[in-house]
Amino acid sequence: MAALLVMTFVAYRFVLFLAIGIVPVVSRLPIGGETQARRAPSWLAPGALGLVVIATLAFQPTRFAPELPLAAAHRLKDAHVRGTVYADFPYGGILIDTGWPDWRVAYDGRYYRYSSDEWQLNGGVEAGYVPLVDVTRHWRPAAFLLNDEHNRSLAGELAHSRRWCRIFEQSHIVVYVPAWNTLCAPKRPRR
Repeated sequence: MAALLVMTFVAYRFVLFLAIGIVPVVSRLPIGGETQARRAPSWLAPGALGLVVIATLAFQPTRFAPELPLAAAHRLKDAHVRGTVYADFPYGGILIDTGWPDWRVAYDGRYYRYSSDEWQLNGGVEAGYVPLVDVTRHWRPAAFLLNDEHNRSLAGELAHSRRWCRIFEQSHIVVYVPAWNTLCAPKRPRR
């Protein structure tokens, strides 16, 4: 039960498992008209201390893995993009967290959400069999956030396209928006 309680504080999706794990604890509680005085269980003080520690940890800021493209997502937000963002699927959660409700993602890490045909299409894009023109026809993306090593073919097509402009590049992460975006406007030299 204690482990499930900790997991619940870390990620709320574990609350259902906590509900199951807490049944044996609740079943031992006195119910009804028992009148005998009971001593507090010996585990109560350490349990209360554990809850204080867990509550303290729960209010710490979220830490993200350094390889996640947070800076790229924020740059995309600066571009005022609205619509579907085509990204490598491991980055879908970051995009949803950063840009919802303005952004939707073509793919994210929830494998169960997509059909096998959709995953085959994604695999075709990653393998270079599905060209940029088909990607734009199918998803109508408002932007791209890619690892240019993982999606080498698509990133290469975007780099040579006049319709798309790169607004971010760092550690193999690239962000492309339509060329008409204000962040793509050529800089005028100062006089």
